[in-house]
Amino acid sequence: MPSPVQELRVFLEGEGVLALCPEWQRLQPANGTLLDGVARLPKQLLGEPCAQAPVLPLSVIVRHCMRG
Repeated sequence: MPSPVQELRVFLEGEGVLALCPEWQRLQPANGTLLDGVARLPKQLLGEPCAQAPVLPLSVIVRHCMRG
């Protein structure tokens, strides 16, 4: 997997249409899909896996709403 620094360098310095740039194409996964890209996005942006928010019981949510 290419480093974010490599991707950024090619993105910023690539000439012409990025999708046609051979260096950019080498950085892309061979069988990548849109869903694979979406799954990698949080790690690429934040540098760490995205944690799921805890699910609160309905009673806690209602109590919080009633407090105002």
